[in-house]
Amino acid sequence: MLLKWWKPLPMEQKIEDMLQIVGVLPNGDKDTLILKSGHLAVVYEILGKDYTGLDDNQIIQLHSIRNEAFKHLPSNVIATIHSKRIRETIEDSYAFSDVKVAKEINEKWNKKFQHSFKNRHFLVLTTTNSSMINELALLHSNKEDKGFRAKSILEETSRDIKNRLREYRAIRLQGNSLISFISSYLNGKEVHQKYSDIFGNLLGGCDLVFDREKNYHSFDGNKQIFSAWIGIKSYEDNTTQKMIDELMKFQFEFSLYCQFQNLTSEKALFILDDKHRTAQSWLRYSEDNEIEFNEIIQRIQNKEVSLAFTGFAIQVKAKSLIELEANIEEISTLVDFYGFRTIREKTNIEPLFWSLTAGLEHLMVRKRYLTSENISDLANFSTVGEGLERCSWGNNYVTQFLTSSNTIYRFCFHNSENDKALGHTLIFGASNSGKTTLINFLMSQALRFEKLRIISFDRLQGQKIFTLTHGGNYTTFSDDNEFLNPFSLPGTRENKTFLSSLISDMAELEENNHNIDTAIDLIYSRLTKESERNLDSGITAFAPMSDKEVALDKLLLPFTKKGKWGNYLNAKKDSLDFEASRITAFDMDTLISEPKLLGIILNYIFYRIKLLALPKDGEEPKPHLIFADELPNLLESDIFAKRVKETVLEHRKLDGVFIGASQTPQALTNHSIGKSILGSFANFIFYPDPLADRDTLSKDFQLNDNEINWIKNSGETRKILFKRNGGESVILNVDLITLEEHLKCFNSSNTEKIRLENLIRSNPNNWIKEFLK
Repeated sequence: MLLKWWKPLPMEQKIEDMLQIVGVLPNGDKDTLILKSGHLAVVYEILGKDYTGLDDNQIIQLHSIRNEAFKHLPSNVIATIHSKRIRETIEDSYAFSDVKVAKEINEKWNKKFQHSFKNRHFLVLTTTNSSMINELALLHSNKEDKGFRAKSILEETSRDIKNRLREYRAIRLQGNSLISFISSYLNGKEVHQKYSDIFGNLLGGCDLVFDREKNYHSFDGNKQIFSAWIGIKSYEDNTTQKMIDELMKFQFEFSLYCQFQNLTSEKALFILDDKHRTAQSWLRYSEDNEIEFNEIIQRIQNKEVSLAFTGFAIQVKAKSLIELEANIEEISTLVDFYGFRTIREKTNIEPLFWSLTAGLEHLMVRKRYLTSENISDLANFSTVGEGLERCSWGNNYVTQFLTSSNTIYRFCFHNSENDKALGHTLIFGASNSGKTTLINFLMSQALRFEKLRIISFDRLQGQKIFTLTHGGNYTTFSDDNEFLNPFSLPGTRENKTFLSSLISDMAELEENNHNIDTAIDLIYSRLTKESERNLDSGITAFAPMSDKEVALDKLLLPFTKKGKWGNYLNAKKDSLDFEASRITAFDMDTLISEPKLLGIILNYIFYRIKLLALPKDGEEPKPHLIFADELPNLLESDIFAKRVKETVLEHRKLDGVFIGASQTPQALTNHSIGKSILGSFANFIFYPDPLADRDTLSKDFQLNDNEINWIKNSGETRKILFKRNGGESVILNVDLITLEEHLKCFNSSNTEKIRLENLIRSNPNNWIKEFLK
């Protein structure tokens, strides 16, 4: 029943005539609302938690955290929780200025992301004891008087609940964001409002229409937004958070409101005792009822839970009445399914609307006594992973995918928005699972960062089509062409030191030989032109001066043009030009069978990558991505294993990301290096795999039962489990079918590779267009 002073308002009413908020406390931060009664209020945005992939123990622990936060709220503070499901328009402003096909792919991909729905949560705390001073004195006072009881209570409560909800990341609203929160609620749509000292005019942006003959109300006159309310007549005895989780996946706009005020222990026990005595007169009163009463009384006495006077309501919004009714039906059906009895509000619409504003909480209808545990089920601050807005490579994310809840996830390799954040990633999927296609797509999308360079160690030419269609350089090491020339490096001290180490490895010397340094200096002094300078033309510099010296020239003979590996390291022009080519890929199949040659070439390539990444002339390091396909096989090379370990440990500081692919998790962890570097990775990507080893997933990758069961049992071939190392996981839909003909850019079949090669020969100027037909 409403309080006696409440009188129905005129059918149309200006918001500022009813609003109890008169201003913001002039404390510098502009983060405390002043009400007409002298009460104060603050607002926190709760960033929330994605429960996807969490196991039962983690969910129970988070429930306990919420219960602890709610039960400790003092009895003279009212908490109002706004959980909003809002629609947002997606705008893509990313340019791919130098890679035409990547730009076309991005434009086609983003057509499916015109809008999305996200969850936002807010907590309003309002004092219920007057501050002993009228609102005008508060509004115009420039002094912080800690004697104001309301302010003291509110600040202490705010600090406490923010600390207790730290897992959910509570941020106190101030200035523009505080005003925008209030304006958005009152105007029925998201509003971004600037703070002004003229407070009353800020919040009256539209007309409210409450027609008492209808079971809905509207905002904004001709640009109507229709709003209807669902109340709860009775609650399910055994509440869980599952209902809220399901509700917050719906693809339309609505809000859940939970408002409560804790009772003191004495008052709670008095009310329970009264209800206990009343219940004993019931005809159906049983021993189970007696046990339940005794249990809740005991738990309140032990301060395990609190008892709170609680209201819960659901507001549904739509731009048409047909849409509104359909959305109401969906929500009511789900809530009823979970054992709650719902009612479509009519007479109570107007008081319900105002009861969600600070200072008018007493207008909330259908209040019940619930425990803090019940409230923790109804207010779980659930989100679905939204990813990151930016990463270390620039002020953007890499790409976006839909989650299992059909919300948008902004994908980044980096695990935070900080510069030089960790971004190393491992991807696991069986043959034909789509992992190479996905990695190629992610690399294509990453080209939006215009300074980024991609270096790929490929197997079975899985990235040949991707590299060539994106204007990259693909090296096969399988014909008579000359490829590399370490002596093309400028003659700096650092480069000569590297060459000395490389020559020692080529000659298989266990100790440094000073004659190598002498020979290198001689080559650089004699052969000043880069095109003339290589190992073959300078081999005589390694000839021994006496019989007592090592015949370095003979040891190096296999790497000269007369030797079996002469075409690999004697090119007139080195094919490594990371600056000119955004993508450089190497087919490693030929080298795998030659471990010594593989080690030498890898040493040189990784040194050149490091030179690329190192900051020059005061600039930042060059962003780069290194990909290794079939990583467990490549780790069989001791040299490659050593370089991978160095890369994952050192290249984060150089703005680098290493990505490794493996068919199974156990294939990687069975290798000593593979297992030792897991802690240096930010992310793991898993395709469904019924043969994945459960112990490996649990012990080495720290996945919980829900995550493991999805990998082993889901069978969803176009979805992945994206897991932050030691953190949350999210299921992502990676079906790229909407790319249509551009999906051919990520094809790795032999048939398409042959077709591509033929087109390049027959139509060198227009082969990409022909290939994509």
